[in-house]
Amino acid sequence: MTDVDHEDAPVSVTMPDTGTGIRAKNRAERKRRRRVQETWFLLAVVLLTVAIPVLGYVGFHKVFNTTKGRKVDAQNDPTKPGYEANVVPTPVLLFGQTNESKITSLTMIALGGGDRGGAVVFIPVDTATPVLPTDATTTTRTGARAKLTTLAEAFASKGPPELDQLAANVLGLSFDETVLLNDDALSQFVSPAAPLKINNPDRLVEVDARGRATVVFPAGPLTLEAADVPRYLALRNPAETDVARLTRQQLVWQAWIEAVHGSTNPNVVPGETTSGLGRYVRGLAEGNVQFSTLPGASQSNSSGADSFVPDTARVRELMAGVVPLPTPANPGDRVRIRLLSGVGAVDPTALVNAHLVPENAQITIVGNADRFDYATTKIVYYDDAFETAAHEVQRVLGGVGEVAKSATSVDTEDVTVIIGRDLVSAKALKITREGNGG
Repeated sequence: MTDVDHEDAPVSVTMPDTGTGIRAKNRAERKRRRRVQETWFLLAVVLLTVAIPVLGYVGFHKVFNTTKGRKVDAQNDPTKPGYEANVVPTPVLLFGQTNESKITSLTMIALGGGDRGGAVVFIPVDTATPVLPTDATTTTRTGARAKLTTLAEAFASKGPPELDQLAANVLGLSFDETVLLNDDALSQFVSPAAPLKINNPDRLVEVDARGRATVVFPAGPLTLEAADVPRYLALRNPAETDVARLTRQQLVWQAWIEAVHGSTNPNVVPGETTSGLGRYVRGLAEGNVQFSTLPGASQSNSSGADSFVPDTARVRELMAGVVPLPTPANPGDRVRIRLLSGVGAVDPTALVNAHLVPENAQITIVGNADRFDYATTKIVYYDDAFETAAHEVQRVLGGVGEVAKSATSVDTEDVTVIIGRDLVSAKALKITREGNGG
C-alpha cells in the first residue's frame, strides 16, 4: 500500500459477515456459552489436525498479523480482508480465605498470555460498595443514592454469590472462577511449598479478654509453616486497618510463588493444573508477576468503624492494565466492540489498553475489515440503543472517525470500529505489515 489515501466508501459500509446468537442475559449464561465455544474449538483442532494457539491474553501484539485465536472462519487468511477471530478474555480468579462465616482475605488473580505470569491484586475485605438492587434499594447506576455494605458484611449475611457479584462490581469485571478456602484447606494447599520465609515488617499480637497482648509473630526474619500461613494472613493488630495488613499478605504470596517456581516437586501445587487455584498459582510461578493493592483509602463512619472506599478512576486504570481483555461485571456494563483493521496488520495494544478498555469497552472480535484502504475510521452501530455508545467511542478515540448506523442487525457486538489511516496517525499505531488485498 502506498501513502496515498484512497477515497472512502459511503458511510453506510457493508460489514463482513458475523455469526449470530442470543445476547447473554446474565453472567452465568455468558460463562456457559464461553465454555461451549472452547469445547467446540478444541474439537475442531482435533478434526483439522491444526494447532491454533489461543489468542494472547496480555496486550494485542501484532494481533492482526497472527493466526492466534478461535477463527470465525477457519478458511480465512489472517493477512486478507474479512479475517476475524473471537477474543479469549483474560483468565481471572477471585480467591477468598474464610473462617466460618467470615471472609478474612480477598485476592484477585489474572493470568498472563499462555498462563505465564500475571497479576495479583489485594482487595480489602472492608471495601465499601452499594448493595445489590432489590425492590427497596436503588444502585448508584440509576443516579439515586444507594445503601452501602462491605464485602465482608455481604459474605457474612448472604454468602459467596453476593460476595462474587459485589467484588465484580467493585473491580468492573467478572471472574472465570471464584475459589474460597477455609484455614485448614489453605494450609493443606500451601503445605507442599512450605515453609515460607519472609521478612515480617510488623510485630503481630493478639489481645485476650483481659487486654493482655501476646506476640504471635515477631518482626524481622520469619519462617512460616503451612499451618501459620492462614493465621498470618488474617491477623490484624489492635486498631489496625484492613489496608495495613495487605503489605504482609503480599510478602506471603511472593514467597509462595517463588517457592513454587523453584521447586522440583511436580505436586508442589495441589489440585487441577487447568482450573482452580492450582492453575493460577502455577501460572503465576511461570512468569513475571505484578502485585498491587486496590486503590482507595480507609475512612471511619459515624460509629467509628473503618471501611475502605475504592478510588473508582484508579481502580479502572489498574484493571485495564492487569486485565486487558475483561468481561463485564453485569450484562451491558461494557460496550462490546468488534475491532477491525482497515489499513493492514497493526498493533493496537496502546489503543485497547489506554483508551478502549479503561472506558468500559469489551473487545470481543478482532480482525480485518472488508478492505485495507480506509482513510477514515468508521465507528458503526447496529441498534439505536447504542448510538450514544458509538459517539462515546469516537470521543475516547480523540474525536477521530465517522459514526454511522448499519442496516444489518447483529447481536454479537454493539459497535464495530474499523481502524483507518486517520486513527493510525492520531494514536501513532504501528502498521506491522501492509494488508494483502488478494
